[in-house]
Amino acid sequence: MFLMGKAYQVAWNKYLPQSATHFSLAAYRYSSRDYRTFNDHVWANNRDNYRRDDDDIYDIADYYENDFGRKNTFTLNINQTLPMGGGYFTASALWRDYWGRSGTERIIS
Repeated sequence: MFLMGKAYQVAWNKYLPQSATHFSLAAYRYSSRDYRTFNDHVWANNRDNYRRDDDDIYDIADYYENDFGRKNTFTLNINQTLPMGGGYFTASALWRDYWGRSGTERIIS
């Protein structure tokens, strides 16, 4: 089956050298419920090769079985180099909703 659709992406990045901080924000809009990314398409056509072993904790098949039908996705990332070689501070957030499903997915780390 051949599915068609459109996706739109807007991205913004900003680096503040005074604080060594990098901000990035991205928004994606999938204009139809059947839109598939290239990775979605490859997985759907090879799904029999992604079967769970009994001892698997995480299975890529779980991700793809539940992730089709994305409608909107927003991501925010903040990365900062800490002074005096103290490492890095990183914060990320993701918000996503889906066609034909109520509720949203939110991940903050």
